[in-house]
Amino acid sequence: MKNFKNISATKGNNLRLFFQQTFFALFGIMSLFSGQTSAQQQQTCAPSTTVSEGDLLPGGIASFGVASGLGSVTVDHINARTGMQSISVVGVPTTAEVSIPAFVPGTFNLVTVNFTTPNPALPTDFTLRVANTFYAIFIRVRCSVTTKPAEHEDGKPQEQ
Repeated sequence: MKNFKNISATKGNNLRLFFQQTFFALFGIMSLFSGQTSAQQQQTCAPSTTVSEGDLLPGGIASFGVASGLGSVTVDHINARTGMQSISVVGVPTTAEVSIPAFVPGTFNLVTVNFTTPNPALPTDFTLRVANTFYAIFIRVRCSVTTKPAEHEDGKPQEQ
């Protein structure tokens, strides 16, 4: 009987060790994949921007300055009447994660909107709406594909 007790205790210890090792292996795999996702989300580009008149009174284009940088769009309220009241994303961006910072409505400070591209194999395309009390503009933000498909040694694209 003693031998069976030791065997069952050993089986229990082995089973516990198996589950511990399985847990740590799965945790390691999940960490590896989450690291790849984080790296992909850090893909950014210097976008091209197209500014168009907004949906309020005419004169929005003259009321705001727009500059783009690596993974960002900066808006300057240059018409010193009421300050910048709002910035929002038009629709739901599917090819970018957009981060609009908190700011006090009526600010005359620069406001920088940052974005990342979760899937660098897809082009980035989203629209911002910026407004003060009287004027608004739409800013279309676009980047082309930021990665190329893998290539064979002969320079031809590799099939996946």
